[in-house]
Amino acid sequence: MSDIQTPYNGDTPDTNDAFSGAKLEFPVTFQLKTVLDTSLSSEEQITNIGNILNDLNIANKYLSNKASSKGSYTSYQFEVTIISKPQMETMYDNIKKLPDFKFAL
Repeated sequence: MSDIQTPYNGDTPDTNDAFSGAKLEFPVTFQLKTVLDTSLSSEEQITNIGNILNDLNIANKYLSNKASSKGSYTSYQFEVTIISKPQMETMYDNIKKLPDFKFAL
């Protein structure tokens, strides 16, 4: 009889994961992508996101926005520089409070 091998099901760590054990080092600059529904104009959404970033003293630069294929949602990209984990957590917490929020990466 041969041994039966169970495929990886996510319950055990993948030793080939390039990010296994990696830690984020601050400051870090990355592209923040926020998806909101389209009840407000793009200008209002860009202002709302920018206000959150500015209020938290997060260096930022608006990059672009793109509507979904059906026009129900719009994604907004900002380049942000985060100086600490608490600042990053507060940023995501505040963005989640936007009335049209769907998700952020």
